[in-house]
Amino acid sequence: AAGTTTPLATYTSSSGATPHTNPIVLDSSGRVPGGELWLTNSTVYKFALYDSTNVLIGTYDNITGINASGQQTDAALVTYNEGGAGAVTTTVRAKLQETVSVMDFGATGNGVTDDTAAIQAAATASKRLYFPAGTYLCNSALFNGVPVSQGLYWYGEKRGGLDQVDGTVIKYTGSAICFKFQQANGSSDNGAMVFENFTFEATSATAGMFQFNDPALTPVPTDTGTTPAFIREVRFNGCSFWGAGSATQGDAIKGVKLFELVVDESCQFRGWRRGIWLYGCDNNTLSGRYSGNGRNIQIESAGTFGNDNLITARFLGYVSNFGEASYCFYDAGNHTTIIGPDLEPSNSATA
Repeated sequence: AAGTTTPLATYTSSSGATPHTNPIVLDSSGRVPGGELWLTNSTVYKFALYDSTNVLIGTYDNITGINASGQQTDAALVTYNEGGAGAVTTTVRAKLQETVSVMDFGATGNGVTDDTAAIQAAATASKRLYFPAGTYLCNSALFNGVPVSQGLYWYGEKRGGLDQVDGTVIKYTGSAICFKFQQANGSSDNGAMVFENFTFEATSATAGMFQFNDPALTPVPTDTGTTPAFIREVRFNGCSFWGAGSATQGDAIKGVKLFELVVDESCQFRGWRRGIWLYGCDNNTLSGRYSGNGRNIQIESAGTFGNDNLITARFLGYVSNFGEASYCFYDAGNHTTIIGPDLEPSNSATA
């Protein structure tokens, strides 16, 4: 027993049916007879190791089994193997880290606690993040003017309905922009980001949700290095965007030199000054449903940019007056293709 010389039983298997002899004599290979050594749960042991001439090599006190009650074992020390043909052994820690949840870093999703810092810490640790169902209150911006995170993939359990109580909701209560990505000036590009199964909600009339580069910086040819580098391959799957509604000045998504943006057919936009505003952006595909925005979609060219955008929206619905002329769809781009949307302009709007 720990701290004493009193013998305690150890066992040849997990059943605890057959005890080892005490002392245990190792075989010629230095192994325990039978190959296994099991300890009694909740019992603390002391081991003394002797050589073949009975000379003490060392003592090891306060030893417990890995499943002993109240004890903890580092997951990096426990191996895992899937068991199939060709499976490679790894550690439990490495296996668990294949799925990183924001709750691993203290996010609560209770709609009351500010989860901004916890989500930022999780984003620093892993680009692939899982958000269980809940409302993640963010009183401050999650990304504030930083370059895009190559390969970022955030996924929720599911987006909520109109009542927003049963899905994964990121609720931004700040007055600026929740996700603000800003590339350095130059001609390189970066991107490959995915957001899937979220409801994004802004509560302030001045708040925006996503900004990819600053619209105040007019896009010019890339070789000048005087405007931001390209952002490429951003995708939204199954997301809802709810703006503040009354007198809002915020936009759900706005971008400059944003190429290959994809908004899938199940996305929804409501209550924004502009649902999507693209300024000098090429080769984007916008589907989804839009209603109750000042301008559902706005596309503008800038210099050589603003070309070949595809609009496959399922519904371009009624619009609201948020301080500027209202449009179901505002197109000032080049070679824009529109396929099959259901248009529902109101008396105050232009299609």
